[in-house]
Amino acid sequence: MTQQLLILSIALLVTVPLTAQTAFEFGFHAGTGLSALNYKLSQGNRKSGFGGDFGLDYTYFFNKQWGLGTGVGIGIYNSQATMNNTKSVIPGLIDEYNDVYDLRTTLDSYTEKQTATLLNIPLMLQFQTDFAGKRLYLRGGAKLGFPLRSNFQSSNATLTNKAYYIDTETESSRPAFMGLGTFTGRNVEKELPLKTTYSLALETGVKWTIEENLSLYTGIYFDYGLNDVRKEKGQTFIKQNSTEPINFKTGSITAPTDFTNKMSPLAVGVTLRLAFGKTIPKKIKVPKPKIKTKKGK
Repeated sequence: MTQQLLILSIALLVTVPLTAQTAFEFGFHAGTGLSALNYKLSQGNRKSGFGGDFGLDYTYFFNKQWGLGTGVGIGIYNSQATMNNTKSVIPGLIDEYNDVYDLRTTLDSYTEKQTATLLNIPLMLQFQTDFAGKRLYLRGGAKLGFPLRSNFQSSNATLTNKAYYIDTETESSRPAFMGLGTFTGRNVEKELPLKTTYSLALETGVKWTIEENLSLYTGIYFDYGLNDVRKEKGQTFIKQNSTEPINFKTGSITAPTDFTNKMSPLAVGVTLRLAFGKTIPKKIKVPKPKIKTKKGK
């Protein structure tokens, strides 16, 4: 009896470490698809541009099905807006004669492109299972995005500025030194200040085993930004020059509240991930010991 218990104890000590071992994967990924700074315009049209995401990954597996992943990636986002006969108003300005007026601006043939490059840090829970002869996987979690570079470019714009005097209910497009009149062919390129982004992230697809410790993930991904990433929101489209009004500046159409009230990253596309590392060993069956007994006992 003592010999039998000793053998069973040794079997348990050998079996438990083998079946309880975890695993990890290192890898790099690259993806592409629609990748935009998403916002809704009250006037005009917006369309998403193509971008991508690439970087390094690390996943720690608790068992054969569940793992926790992180890493670092670079995300590229593009959007473009077009406006024709679009109105903007700056109320309560005062001219050289101390008369109060509203500056009314009309945009025609206006095109603006916004681009951003983010450093993305994901935290993803991964589930994988075998189904119909394939290993399927699902990753879900969140991403933090830190702006590395962001700007906007407007081209070939035509702006018409008029002064509307409230007391007399009259409108004037003169004098030019007040920044009034029609201005054509204006091109602007400036920084687009952004805040840290918070996004929900999903990815699903098939995990292909190339070798024992080498896998290829093929899938689709979807990232949805939760917060408004604009730093300079609520500002006016026209930036006036108090000393020389004719030398006014224009900002991004994403800042004024009369054009849009929120902007956040949005991405959907296809992705490839090459991963290598330590795999979880299969459970080793330890044969039950045979205990010889004497005949007749």
